[in-house]
Amino acid sequence: MERENKRAKFIKKSKFGTTEALKSRDMMLGYIARSIDSLDEAIHLLTEKLEDLYSSYFPELKLEDKRKYAEIILAFDRKNPDAASIEAMVGAPKAADLVARAQKSLGADLKEEDMAMIREFARNVVEMHKLRDAMTGHQEKMAEEVCPNIKYVSNAAIAAKLIAHTGSLRKLALLPASTIQVLGAEKALFKHLRSKGRIGSPKHGIIFQYPAIGTAPKHQRGKIARILATKIAIASKADAFSHNFIAEQLKKDLDARLEEIRAAPAPQRGPKPAAGNAQPGTQNPAQGGNPQPPKAGNAPHGHHGGQFRRR
Repeated sequence: MERENKRAKFIKKSKFGTTEALKSRDMMLGYIARSIDSLDEAIHLLTEKLEDLYSSYFPELKLEDKRKYAEIILAFDRKNPDAASIEAMVGAPKAADLVARAQKSLGADLKEEDMAMIREFARNVVEMHKLRDAMTGHQEKMAEEVCPNIKYVSNAAIAAKLIAHTGSLRKLALLPASTIQVLGAEKALFKHLRSKGRIGSPKHGIIFQYPAIGTAPKHQRGKIARILATKIAIASKADAFSHNFIAEQLKKDLDARLEEIRAAPAPQRGPKPAAGNAQPGTQNPAQGGNPQPPKAGNAPHGHHGGQFRRR
């Protein structure tokens, strides 16, 4: 009987712990971050398929913004082109260009049922973009609630992805800055470790999405990543434990260090060593230099120390 009571208590305690963990706001923030990543992958894949379908009808339509591509499919008809219907999306010059291209299009004439299917496909892609916008807005609000310091120092997307990667805000707060710097780059880190130094170690992981790192020259990215990771490590501890807002000073210090790094001159690379296996201090005779005398240990047969022996 006593054993059954203990078992019941353990089960009850486990259920309570599981419920508390599942309803935690930082875990929900991590779920949203993963959902947005999955949604981005789905949008990218479906947009590629939509372009494949619509290019048979209007191959001249080329746009970098794939959301506008889907919206134009819904608003623009190649057979009856109207610039006014898409001016608000792409501007008057681009709208006029598309009208001119539509009038000379090499695309095939599809059946109305095929066009209806393509437009429905495009409508669903647009709806997925709207869903992503809504989830991104909710992520911003949750990050402000769960980890305001990390959000202020970096941004909501980075804060959410770091928490999603570690599992909770508390786990993130217990990590050193050096680990936070390469979170998300574990594969590259393992390759570096397996290669025993032949492959360089990664300088950044998730935090590469921080604009100051992604747009910086390569020789500055590692320094900026270290500084940002240090500030995030401090901010995460404040969010997880003290709940004090200290991000303004952290951001001020971060911006000051960024200015110092950007103002520093780029490192000068030395000249590449000459081709061949020549050792330092020697010169290849084929390049015009004088051949070096052989070392004593490598003297030809019959010679010793550069002198002949007579028998």
